[in-house]
Amino acid sequence: MGTKIKKKSFKFKNQSKLLITLDWLTLNVEDKFQLMEFDGQGIKETENFIYKLQEFGRTSHFNKMLKVYEKGQVIGTITFDSNNPKMLKGRAHIKFENHLFYSGQIKEVVERIIVENSLQSIKISRVDVAVDGVYFHPFLNKFLYENKLKNSIRRVRDTDNITPVGFTRDSIQNHKFTNFYIGQRGNRNKGTSKSSKFARYYNKTAEIKETGNKKEYILEHYKINGFDLTKDVYRYEVELSSTYISSLKGFEFMDIFDKDYLISLLNETNKNFFEFVHNDNKNITRCTRLVMFRGFKTETIYQRIKRVIKDKVRTIKVSIKRAISDVMTGIYSGNENIVKAQSMINYVRQSVNSYGLNDWFNTMFDWVLIEQKIKSRLQNVEISKSQTNVRFWNTESEEMTSQKSLFSFWANNPTEKKEEFQSPYLQMVNNLGIC
Repeated sequence: MGTKIKKKSFKFKNQSKLLITLDWLTLNVEDKFQLMEFDGQGIKETENFIYKLQEFGRTSHFNKMLKVYEKGQVIGTITFDSNNPKMLKGRAHIKFENHLFYSGQIKEVVERIIVENSLQSIKISRVDVAVDGVYFHPFLNKFLYENKLKNSIRRVRDTDNITPVGFTRDSIQNHKFTNFYIGQRGNRNKGTSKSSKFARYYNKTAEIKETGNKKEYILEHYKINGFDLTKDVYRYEVELSSTYISSLKGFEFMDIFDKDYLISLLNETNKNFFEFVHNDNKNITRCTRLVMFRGFKTETIYQRIKRVIKDKVRTIKVSIKRAISDVMTGIYSGNENIVKAQSMINYVRQSVNSYGLNDWFNTMFDWVLIEQKIKSRLQNVEISKSQTNVRFWNTESEEMTSQKSLFSFWANNPTEKKEEFQSPYLQMVNNLGIC
């Protein structure tokens, strides 16, 4: 039996009640998004909405963009026509405008867009759950910087860092930070991966003022719900990715529009993430939980799905991709390691044939080549028919084609030579004794 330790409580000076709401919603349409017929100005008017094609709508994943209007107000953006080889053709991405979450219209608008466009397979790409009226920063400053509180309060799991942001002289010297990040947002430029969930705690009133009161409808939302607006309103906001949502057992898409289900989602999200206990037992599982969101139900109806160990074929596919990337990087940079390339190419050839991955391999190679060209940032390197006598590019559409791709040839014809493949790259391969 664990040794009892004297408990010291910590009380939060929150608003008289807390508000929970959605603050961001983007959806992925997995089935084919039907292209509409527009008039000469790129406009399509329906019974519910007006859809307008945007002149400059290309994104990193899609070629076209629609703005969706209702009563002259933008209520959403739809991007479609995928330009990413790894993405399913026909997929679309729908983002809803922020004001819908505070007007009570979001559920109705989502349902009407789904019905009007006959959307079948829909998944959440990202959803943000916000709780307003909390007052956590005095506690977080003491927890991070005062040993006295550290001895009485413990964090259940500290793998996701709590990081203060918004540095001022006063905040640094006196530990009076008011903004915090929990977890890792992810930054490709810095090489950090994105977490499946990420939280922010910040002064929402100050943020609204700093943006020129563009979101005054949120202040009106506070007023209607009885908030004391003479005091700054602080927000705890957790951002959930599709990866996290897909890990929840029993979760249904429409759950997010029900308050009780939304609270349950918040509770499940905070487990082992933003969860603290009184240090009243040596066994942390028996410690008394600190109530962070007073007035909310603490139980949850969701459970996390246990991770399934990757199967052998999936592991082999990952290894093949890495091997090809290593070889291609060497080819592009002009620093080919012949011994390493020979080992890699042999491994690829054997793995593709052993596991019957020829069809997958031919499809996969296109995006590997594109990805490597981007990563290498080689502006002057062009793989053309004149260089290799291999048709990598379709000259009419400038899209990748896997017909006669170099690696496809190695995988499918490991011992056969063809005169049409005479090129500097083939000479390297011939020296390796593979073809």
